[in-house]
Amino acid sequence: MPFHAQIYQYFSLAMKALTWGFSICILTVAVAQASNDEPTSHVTIKGAELIDQQGNTVVLRGFGVGGWLMPEGYMLDFPKPHDSPQAIRRAIVDMTDEATAQTFFKRYEQNYVTESDIAQVAAWGFNSIRLPFNAERLMPRDQQGGTSYVFDPSGVALIDNLVAWASKHHLYVILDMHAAPGGQSIHNIADSGGVARLWEQSEIYWPQTIALWQMLAERYKSNPWVIGYDVLNEPMMPGTEALGKSKMDQHDNTQLRAFYIELTKAFRAVDNGTKIMFLEGGFWGQNMKDLLPAWDPNIAYSYHAYPAPTSIAEFPQSVQDVMDAGHPVWFGEWGENWNELDWHDWLAFNTQVTALMEARPVGWSWWTTKKFARSTQPWQCFHPAGFSVIRNYLSNRGPKPEKDVAKRILLQMADNLATDQCHFNRGLVEALGGSVK
Repeated sequence: MPFHAQIYQYFSLAMKALTWGFSICILTVAVAQASNDEPTSHVTIKGAELIDQQGNTVVLRGFGVGGWLMPEGYMLDFPKPHDSPQAIRRAIVDMTDEATAQTFFKRYEQNYVTESDIAQVAAWGFNSIRLPFNAERLMPRDQQGGTSYVFDPSGVALIDNLVAWASKHHLYVILDMHAAPGGQSIHNIADSGGVARLWEQSEIYWPQTIALWQMLAERYKSNPWVIGYDVLNEPMMPGTEALGKSKMDQHDNTQLRAFYIELTKAFRAVDNGTKIMFLEGGFWGQNMKDLLPAWDPNIAYSYHAYPAPTSIAEFPQSVQDVMDAGHPVWFGEWGENWNELDWHDWLAFNTQVTALMEARPVGWSWWTTKKFARSTQPWQCFHPAGFSVIRNYLSNRGPKPEKDVAKRILLQMADNLATDQCHFNRGLVEALGGSVK
């Protein structure tokens, strides 16, 4: 038996007991669950399509809520090296104090996504939400790297809330582990601190990632609106960056495949195969090499691209191979790049891409719903007056702001995330096929 499988078996019973005990601790949080006689998933896979319980084809059309439980520097206009979640927090503590950082993130999380936002997405005519999260928000960083698994009830409650809202408004939910324990790449979007420990110390971080996913799988196994799990965002396998995109045929994704197989065993021990596993390729979600043949009937492959392709011929060969093998391919993330087009041409470009992806017909998820300053999403948020002193300090172009000044600006910034304080980009929503009343 492989070593990772032994680890998984060793922790399986302990995790089940811990998960049930943990669930009891936070039963006060409302979670939309199906009754025992309802299906455990509204959507499954048939050939290259997703289908609902009535046998109708499901085309996923929706948004990621990136930046909510996984802040990125460019979304806030925090420059490098202050651009990962842990680095953003350190910068805020440096300018203010720990209490202010806690208040900032509490307001940030409360304002970033609300039920009215989710209801609005449904009212526009879209049908799905991709929920990126940082493992650190659910499994505190000081607990990672050890052998005990402690989960943060406040982080799980946030996911519970969104799942309940989406279920109420009939939106499919795909949970996305955007930053895994230990980090699946060296980059800020894995919040790894520059070391991809998920691969370098797999004997520690594979079991932790599996334990975290099993807890979530147990929690939502009976909710039919949670249709599946985007199990690992944009993994970067050791050595692939040096080879680059031009040598994808030389990349080695065998360790990624082994990890996905171990995760599949953990999920299927909980959900009996009802939920979809959305598997991203290596090298920023673009290389599916070594991920065929599929080892489970309920697998979809998730592809990311910036800028988006306008024809199937522009897909990497490994993604075309997945399509040719008859498996679903979900365009799980796109939309950030302007591609050097003016506004109206860019909107037309996005309409063209959505038509291409919906013809596949599995669909797409736009990145993301809300950011500061940029207009590449439905809601454009604005920095408070004086934010330039924070940006200048973090960019080494100005002095450190006075603590009271930094605190005022940062807390106002968190408040400015409230949707009624943001500008609504109607043209973008309509270009993606939404109907705005």
